[in-house]
Amino acid sequence: KEQLRRNDDGSYLTKLPWIPSHPDLKDNSAGALARLNTLIRKLKKTPALLDEYHNIIQLQLKEGILEPAPVTPTGEHIHYMPHRAVIKESAETTKIRIVGDMSASPGNNLPSLNDCLHVGPPLQPHIQHILMRNRLKPIALLGDINQAFLQIWVDERDRDALRLYWVDDLSKFEPISLG
Repeated sequence: KEQLRRNDDGSYLTKLPWIPSHPDLKDNSAGALARLNTLIRKLKKTPALLDEYHNIIQLQLKEGILEPAPVTPTGEHIHYMPHRAVIKESAETTKIRIVGDMSASPGNNLPSLNDCLHVGPPLQPHIQHILMRNRLKPIALLGDINQAFLQIWVDERDRDALRLYWVDDLSKFEPISLG
């Protein structure tokens, strides 16, 4: 709460919850690029999935969830988040999701981003209680929390710790840095 700030437009700005005196994050760009190469090679086996994954990235860029990362970093922590596709063929709406791997380490005995951040409270047990309480009431209200997350911004000084690689053009492997 101490580092949460409300902007004039009603959105919120926060820093990442760094552990005081956390270990230094080492350069993990080579590992993130290797994981990107593996991801694209796997997705190329099913071109429709590769196109859908690319479209999700493009939509997130358009909506401001992702942005091109500056060439010159603005923060003290620079970290690239490896990501992968989680595919659920039986889903009616979203068959593919992008999942970041914050526990990826650049090497043996080197810290991951997860090792440097405070762990928040577990939310899954609370969901079960909410569902049980809803069953006891005659009326339940639902809301789309997707837009709620668009109201929370990460402080510019911490955005470099949340970078990821993708390609601008699927026909050639030329990674770009997003954040």
